[in-house]
Amino acid sequence: GGKAELYQALMAELQRPVAALVDAALHDERPPLERLRLLLARSLAYLEQDPAYRASMELSLFRTGREPDLEAGLAQKIAGQRALRAHIAELVRQAQATGAVRADADPQAAAMALLGLLNGVALIWLLDPQGFSPAAQAEALADTLLRGLAARDGTT
Repeated sequence: GGKAELYQALMAELQRPVAALVDAALHDERPPLERLRLLLARSLAYLEQDPAYRASMELSLFRTGREPDLEAGLAQKIAGQRALRAHIAELVRQAQATGAVRADADPQAAAMALLGLLNGVALIWLLDPQGFSPAAQAEALADTLLRGLAARDGTT
């Protein structure tokens, strides 16, 4: 294949470990709100801990334009983001059913907020890696977001 196919294969390979990490968090046996916390904390820490994943994020965010020959790869990435957003929204619904998440919380908005936290922290850290440590702050960041969703006393 051409450069586009090589790029897509490289990105898929570099993303495979984090995809497995996300999948494991989403399908863990813990209660839904704890799985969301696990997803956030592990994903944020992994960004700093795995140089290959970090490099793929930098390549994807800062060095890849919207070239026509990369559209298939972009469509795959969009489909993956949509699927992840749907899984997260479903976990929020499950947590609502158990009473762990406020009944008035919008699951789609919560999923967007969670993904926004992940992507925003990644972008900020990749631009300024000396500014803070995602791994060191992963649990505090996860808890801060989830306290806004939590019912009762706000603990996760």
